[in-house]
Order: sequence, then C-alpha cells, then structure tokens
Amino acid sequence: MKVIRKHFDIFRQECIRWVRFFGLKEWKINAVRRLDETLFEEERALGKCAADPQSRVADFVIDADWGEIRVTTELLELCAFHEVCELLLFKLAKMAEVQYSKAVVEEEVHVIVRKLENSIFLAYKRHKNKMEKSKE
Repeated sequence: MKVIRKHFDIFRQECIRWVRFFGLKEWKINAVRRLDETLFEEERALGKCAADPQSRVADFVIDADWGEIRVTTELLELCAFHEVCELLLFKLAKMAEVQYSKAVVEEEVHVIVRKLENSIFLAYKRHKNKMEKSKE
C-alpha cells in the first residue's frame, strides 16, 4: 500500500511527540517520506532512523510503499515510536559497535525497542483510547 501525504503527516506528528517525550533536544529532526527504493533494499523496513552524530541531524524516514501491508494510524504511530527509540539508543549503539559487530548491536537495540513498544507505547495507546472514550 502506498504511503500518502495524510499517512506521512501522522508519522511526522508522532515522531515529534516521541522526540519531545524522550527529551531528545540535542538533535535537529527531519521527517521524510522517501521514494528512493534503495534506502530500504537491505531490509524490508517500513521506516528508518538515519542519524549523523557530528551534525546532530536525525532523519526519520518512512518508506513510500509498504507493499501488501495496510497503512493504518496505529501502525504509523508504532513505526514513528520505533524510529524515535532507535534515535534514543543511537549513541549507546555506536559505542557498543566498538566492541561488538554492527549486526549484533542492531539486534540488541531492536530487542530493547520491542520491549519499549510492549511497555511504554502500549501504555500510551491504552491511556489515549481511555481518554477518547471518556470524551464520548
């Protein structure tokens, strides 16, 4: 499924929300809808965090084509949360790469990110849903 402007706007807003939540003030943030297929060739990812430690610029990139995956608000929110968590762990990951291979570090970063998704993100979604129901 194609990621349209409306989808990208949701992704961008969620990236901003989580950057603020985690206090990642030292980074200049860009959210990008990338049409460049080569960026996602290595792995079939829905999004990516590309960060430059020297300039302190982080690009949160969403793939423009999710293939067979249906683009939903919840999945866009989860994707944004995931990419911001990768930025949260970016410096630690770079330091760990001195001792361990990049593949090993990436795998462990994703273990931590999944734990954050299953705790912080799910708690946020439950709270958000509860607040929306109380408004009805």
